[in-house]
Amino acid sequence: DSITGIGTLSYIDPETKVYGALGHEILESTTSEIVEVKTGRIFESIITSINKSSTGVAGAKNANFNYKNIYRNPKLSPSIEYFSLILSNIYQLLKNAYAGKETPKELKKLEKYYPNLILEFSDWISNYWDLNETREHLKNRILYHMDKKEDYYKAIITYISGMTDSYAIQTYSEIIKF
Repeated sequence: DSITGIGTLSYIDPETKVYGALGHEILESTTSEIVEVKTGRIFESIITSINKSSTGVAGAKNANFNYKNIYRNPKLSPSIEYFSLILSNIYQLLKNAYAGKETPKELKKLEKYYPNLILEFSDWISNYWDLNETREHLKNRILYHMDKKEDYYKAIITYISGMTDSYAIQTYSEIIKF
């Protein structure tokens, strides 16, 4: 088909046609338009095999879902609540800094309170937004237009989705420390 993923992993269950991705945009390959996804869930899966890609043939990571026994296991409730707290606080902090094209200035104001998060996020997003005046060294295209708050919010989600668990915990610790 003409749908492609950008980033780490995309999948489609051939039986149910349920689509999934790990925190990144999905592009329609003929138009390069981002496919809007309105809802979704996170599913645990067990990787069963990996097919290496070759020229002209996409690779695949094959998995079985164990939703009932793993993801909905009552023992995970405290962890789910904990990580929801962590991720929502990181998201809200960065979201509240949005000020259109003045966002870099707003982020800079937060740097004294959250130096690691703000420096890392600012460095990361500067590779993908339209505010970088010197783009000659960058080979990628602009993904986020800072005059569109929805683009900024998507950028935050993409940034957070790239965090490891330990880095997210470390970032949250920076947010709550005095």
